[in-house]
Amino acid sequence: MRTEAKNEFEKEFWKLLINSVFGKCMENVRTRTSIKLVSSEKKANKLMAKTNFKDRTTYSKNLMAIHQHKETIKFDKAIHVGSAILDVLKTFIEIHKGQPGFFKDELK
Repeated sequence: MRTEAKNEFEKEFWKLLINSVFGKCMENVRTRTSIKLVSSEKKANKLMAKTNFKDRTTYSKNLMAIHQHKETIKFDKAIHVGSAILDVLKTFIEIHKGQPGFFKDELK
């Protein structure tokens, strides 16, 4: 699709689309956090007493953000697809790296 693009916008569009698919496949769901905004001290103390408490951010006297680790992690990302894409790309680069001018940086 990208090679059949007629203008620069279409080329960049397909490039970003492919990169976003790769990025979503390789996304690390373990690092996600849950943020809850609370306005009462009682609710804030209750949330901070939980075992998944990570940090807090105080915005004003009556507003605080409680950062928590996710209680359950759903592994719904296709990491094996992202790994396969990366392996194919590495092989492709290894095959073509000896060709002068193959990469745009070499033309400058």
